[in-house]
Amino acid sequence: MDPHKRPLLQNKSRIFENCYIYILPVALGKKRMSLFQTQITNGGGICVSKLSATKCNVTHIVLEDSVVKDSERCVRLLSSINVDTNTAVKIVGTQWISKCLKECVCLDTKEFELSVEKITDKVNTKSNSKPLNEDRDPGTVKNDVADFATCTVEDSPPKKLKPAVSEEDVCLQSSSKPRENSECNHLVIAELQKLANAFRSTGDQWRAYGYEKAISAIKAYGSEITSYEEAVSIPGVGSKIAAKVSEFLASGHLRKVDEICGSERSQVVELFTKVWGVGPATAQSWFQQGFRTLEDLKANPNLTKQQKIGLKHFDDIQDRMPRQEVEQIAAVVETAALSIEPKLNVELCGSYRRGRTTCGDVDILITKQDNIHTDILPCLLQQLKESGFVTDDLVNIEVSRNQKKYLGICRLPGENQKHRRLDIFVVPESEYATALMHYTGSALFNRSIRLVAAHKGMSLSEHCLLAGVVREGKEMLNDGYIVPTPTEKSIFGLLGIEYRPPEEREHRL
Repeated sequence: MDPHKRPLLQNKSRIFENCYIYILPVALGKKRMSLFQTQITNGGGICVSKLSATKCNVTHIVLEDSVVKDSERCVRLLSSINVDTNTAVKIVGTQWISKCLKECVCLDTKEFELSVEKITDKVNTKSNSKPLNEDRDPGTVKNDVADFATCTVEDSPPKKLKPAVSEEDVCLQSSSKPRENSECNHLVIAELQKLANAFRSTGDQWRAYGYEKAISAIKAYGSEITSYEEAVSIPGVGSKIAAKVSEFLASGHLRKVDEICGSERSQVVELFTKVWGVGPATAQSWFQQGFRTLEDLKANPNLTKQQKIGLKHFDDIQDRMPRQEVEQIAAVVETAALSIEPKLNVELCGSYRRGRTTCGDVDILITKQDNIHTDILPCLLQQLKESGFVTDDLVNIEVSRNQKKYLGICRLPGENQKHRRLDIFVVPESEYATALMHYTGSALFNRSIRLVAAHKGMSLSEHCLLAGVVREGKEMLNDGYIVPTPTEKSIFGLLGIEYRPPEEREHRL
């Protein structure tokens, strides 16, 4: 048996039995403090609320790990609560609690323990053996004591070990970098994803984005997360989500998931938002009107044309297709397009180009030389509809400057073929590279590289790369000038960043 562990009693839930634990609340938010207290109590331990009242019974004093690392502050705080270094009280960081909960045993405190004598010596040596508070700003000591006095109502997040990653940094990193143990966190990721989906379906895009950003960061982390401290140190994971990771590590589930995702309203709204053309507001309105199932919706007289199509082909659209089927659909479109104009370039984009094994839809980019004046898209759609390949229109042809796009439903010929989402984009050759990058994605990668451009006094869109752009905040004050971008690589080069092939742009929220 590991010498640092002591055996459990018969019940694993009693891991803190005979432990009287006082948690110094400095640098701990209320939620995290409450979580620790709940887990200690559930583990058979006793949480001591006032050290002075029962000091003789305390077996452990717990400090936030960031406090433990600051020797001077640590000594001041321990002095303020009159800790006697001659007692058998163990002084440990919060990581001890996290590790105990993770391994379901009361671990020996040796590797987590703090020696007051050692850190006092360290502080005194650092200050040339002067008394601890001599020559110090009285306000500093006062603030530490004030921290202690008011910390039970403090709700500020703990100090991060690393700065949060910015969106701008995303495109500077490969999405396919080695992730040795990326699957080890899949259970907690699955729980966080439930919350992200629930918030998105109710229209709370900001919270959904926060969760999905944290999920992406955890996926990229590559090692098993074992504590709150480790979770909050990951760039992109905030203190609130780190607390939920800690809760899951301790209990195997999240109360928030039960609270939000378990309700009938949440489940119904999430289902309705999966119907093409239905947003959160519409889905919630339908719930309030009494609709509960997809069958109920079929009786709704107020469905739009697009919603009726989305409902009719719901199961097919939800089913992701293999790459082979994507290629077959693209081949049909390419054959029809080249029969209209042989000099067209037809290329698959989207998740297929990023290397995904399955795709939710088919994105096709058609590039025509600038001297070709044939209106390609109407002719192409007419041919595809006459052959029965395109079955439904979701969005008729939209024009954006020199580009045109179409969103619809298609189906390969033959028995047992499913209806699939099809997006076609027609662009001039002069806009090829920027359009290819945009329609390849991912959305997070696109947002990131556009931020890079903005910070360099440029502007990147699906149409072109502009230089010499002047901004006031986010508002462009001038149009700048177009910089030639014949290839995707040229865009990266002009922005001064390393080229990322499509398979390294699979950054997801």
